[in-house]
Amino acid sequence: MTRLQRLLLALILFGVARPAYGIPAFARKYGLKCTACHEAWPLLNVVGRAFRDNGYRFNNGKDDAITTDPSYWPIFAWVEENYQYQYSKSERHTVTNVGEVGPGFVILGAMTSLSQHISFNIRPVVGFGSGGLFFDAAWLRYNRLFDTDALNLRLGQLDFDLPITTAGERDFTTVLPGNLRSLSYTVPGSRGLDLLANPTGVEVSGHDRGSTNRYSLMVYDNNGIGSGSHQLFNTPSVYGHVSHLFQIPAGFVRDVELGAFGTYATVAVGPDSAALKPQRRYGGTFDTWLASDALPLHLEAIAFQGRDDKALIAGATHDALYDGGDIQIDYVPALPFELFARYNLIRNVTQAVPGRTGSFADQDIYLFGIQHTVEFTSRFEWGWQVYYALERDRLQAPDGTNLTQHFIWAGLLLAF
Repeated sequence: MTRLQRLLLALILFGVARPAYGIPAFARKYGLKCTACHEAWPLLNVVGRAFRDNGYRFNNGKDDAITTDPSYWPIFAWVEENYQYQYSKSERHTVTNVGEVGPGFVILGAMTSLSQHISFNIRPVVGFGSGGLFFDAAWLRYNRLFDTDALNLRLGQLDFDLPITTAGERDFTTVLPGNLRSLSYTVPGSRGLDLLANPTGVEVSGHDRGSTNRYSLMVYDNNGIGSGSHQLFNTPSVYGHVSHLFQIPAGFVRDVELGAFGTYATVAVGPDSAALKPQRRYGGTFDTWLASDALPLHLEAIAFQGRDDKALIAGATHDALYDGGDIQIDYVPALPFELFARYNLIRNVTQAVPGRTGSFADQDIYLFGIQHTVEFTSRFEWGWQVYYALERDRLQAPDGTNLTQHFIWAGLLLAF
């Protein structure tokens, strides 16, 4: 084991911070500090997770628009600027050696509850470099259908209820592997299925008191090629996630959550959406909180299997089958610092195209970093984040050899 590998392993063992961004607009609405819902910005605590599951509501009589201070507007902004560096090489020569100030982005959105039953989220993103505009999310949610937490309805452009929450929100524009890459892994030559994307769809979700038991069932459009007027969606697909939290009153292990997730997605392979072929992802999840209730060491892990139909891959004679997994450790040693690390794994089990070796396109990604929130109040938060990632891709270099990539990302983050 090299010195670099030992350093990576040590940092992976010592901690990680989940990369979601806080919404100070909620703190302004309720007159609370951000730490009411966060272990530290941006990590959600048990109160924050229940607040999210309730449709961004505390159920304290202050959720409705008519009970809110008239001067309050549910507007928030996220701004990011960053520097990115990438160095990649094959077994024979350098492939990429480039560093640049990244394009950055700004979000000016709105997210809140308007009444006991209605919540919404609109997140338009503007890239500084391209000037392009896209919506990261735009949905409306009806809370407590039939007056029960077990049934909530959400529709629009939705984010998946991922087993590792906020997995894709480390950075919206970077090509670096800051997010959970295994959940967006594409078999070489196949159509992409990205669980970090936000497709249009309808979600039914529910939970019990304290979110001990949770479920999410989502029907969505996989944005495949082809169209047709005889189906509700061009590429009808379904995603589900269930979990159960075991609360432990005392000891080093504080809580344990077990879950399962999966998706059956379809892709149009012909001129009409009747010609659909499937992509499947299904697996299990494990979360645990250790050592402290206030600032725990949080370990999350997922293991899953993916299968793409052979009709989606040029030259294929078999379905492509692969195993994937992620381990993430979140740790806040002391406010306002966060340490983070993650390991992503892809192992191909069955190659779809004849002649490819069994390990073709296998992938390993090691990532670690640190985030420091310089200021966080009920009005705004800002801080900086640095992370390093090492990616190894089997036989994926332009010359056909193994590809090794090094990434550095450093940026300033602001939330208002």
